[in-house]
Amino acid sequence: MSCLVGLAEVQNGVSIFMKKILFVILLLVAVELTGCGNQRGKISNGKSSEIPSTKAVKKMTSNNNFGRSLVVYYSLTSHTKQVAESIHHRVGGDIVAIQTEKSYPTTYSATTAEVKKEIRQNQLPQLKTADIDWHQYKTIFVGSPVWYGNLSLPMQQLFRQHQFQSGIHIAPFFTSGSSSPKEAFTTMKRLQAQPSYHQPLGITNDEQSDRNRLVDQWLKGIKFD
Repeated sequence: MSCLVGLAEVQNGVSIFMKKILFVILLLVAVELTGCGNQRGKISNGKSSEIPSTKAVKKMTSNNNFGRSLVVYYSLTSHTKQVAESIHHRVGGDIVAIQTEKSYPTTYSATTAEVKKEIRQNQLPQLKTADIDWHQYKTIFVGSPVWYGNLSLPMQQLFRQHQFQSGIHIAPFFTSGSSSPKEAFTTMKRLQAQPSYHQPLGITNDEQSDRNRLVDQWLKGIKFD
């Protein structure tokens, strides 16, 4: 009888021991699962940190709309340059400043006298060679000051020298003292009729301080046929 009791106690002890081992195993498994869950959370957080910011998304969307873009401009008093840089900052791509072989005088009176002489004699200034592969661009932003109500002479020369193919999109922008860009835009289209044009942006001297807002508004409305 005592042997049976001893055997029962041994069996009971073994059962308790096995339960303890099973409990420890289950506890270790639970800890391991918790650790894996935390690790997966870290990976997910890492991926989410690579999502571009809102500003980056907007800029990428803008670039996709315009394709590969070029901002090309002529600027004498830096007003057109400032608008060109504002556009370039928003659309990316390349930017090129057109330069004349012979610089215009530094004073206003001497410059206007020189420009009037060139207009009267129907002469256009020679341009420095610009290394531009025009065919690689889908959208070209063209900037020019308005001289005596018309397209600046250096930009007229550029449009006479280079033939833009059909399929190219041109978005012109103009700066002036107070003149409308209408006649300058008409001259641009007369010199190069093949590209598709968007309505131009015109910024006067009084509007220069507000140019970034005007550029943003203009870019949002750009549509090509």
